[in-house]
Amino acid sequence: VHELSEGRDIQELFTEKDGDLDFKPDGLPFTSWRNTFIYLDRFIKTIGKFPWKPLRKKAFRKVEQWTLEHQEDEGDWGGIQPAMLNSLLALRLLGYANDHPACVKGMEAVDRFLLEKDGRLWMQACVSPLWDTAIAANALLDSGLPQDHPALVKAGEWIINKQVVKRGDWQVKNPGAEPGGWAFEFYNELYPDTDDTAEILLFLNRTEIADNRWKLSECQRAMNWLLSMQSKSGGWGAFDMDNDKEVLNEIPFADHKALLDPPTVDVTGRILWMLSKWGFKKQHPQVQRAIQFIK
Repeated sequence: VHELSEGRDIQELFTEKDGDLDFKPDGLPFTSWRNTFIYLDRFIKTIGKFPWKPLRKKAFRKVEQWTLEHQEDEGDWGGIQPAMLNSLLALRLLGYANDHPACVKGMEAVDRFLLEKDGRLWMQACVSPLWDTAIAANALLDSGLPQDHPALVKAGEWIINKQVVKRGDWQVKNPGAEPGGWAFEFYNELYPDTDDTAEILLFLNRTEIADNRWKLSECQRAMNWLLSMQSKSGGWGAFDMDNDKEVLNEIPFADHKALLDPPTVDVTGRILWMLSKWGFKKQHPQVQRAIQFIK
């Protein structure tokens, strides 16, 4: 983290209307959720100015521990560039040296996201090898490629070996389920998602793997996890279940009203399609709940 000298900034991205980016209430507290959150934020910031902060060090330790525990063995955080860069910035501000193992692994992960061509260097936000492989394989099958084609078999075996076997943050709301499913990226053991898992199960159901018992066992693991992630509403979110507290999106400084992971018709419909290909009938209780959610 470095302070930029005067004149080296990004002011060209702002207009005169952006002179004051502070969030202002349009009424009294409790007249709306937006106003309530703004006043609550101001109150917390006021308290934060007091020199006596008895819980601050404990809070920092908890956040530091959480950040380190969520780093993949390969150095990634969540398999996406923003989480990786922000985690590295946080560790640096906590006093971690550049040669600390967590920082070294983290920078190596960031380097893997860099692309260089024709004298230009840019960074990818994310990579999607499992998703891309499953979609490409399904497209090849749709085009008439045999189910036992070596390319499909090789892809299937690679994907099966990438199945998640660690417990991630999804266990907070789903503590009784065994881990399973697949993530979007090369390295993201803590955040498998239902969308990738459904697409991959579609592919594996159509592909002949030599060790069929192994394939079916791994598919059952993924199916069990996926079914356990159905929300109370009957739908599926991408990474979590029952993550639908809409009031949190009323926080003005939340992530552009994208703070949640609510069930969607898109993901639920894809999962229903996959379940039908695996032989699930319309009368199955979870299928019925999903259909009602879509309706």
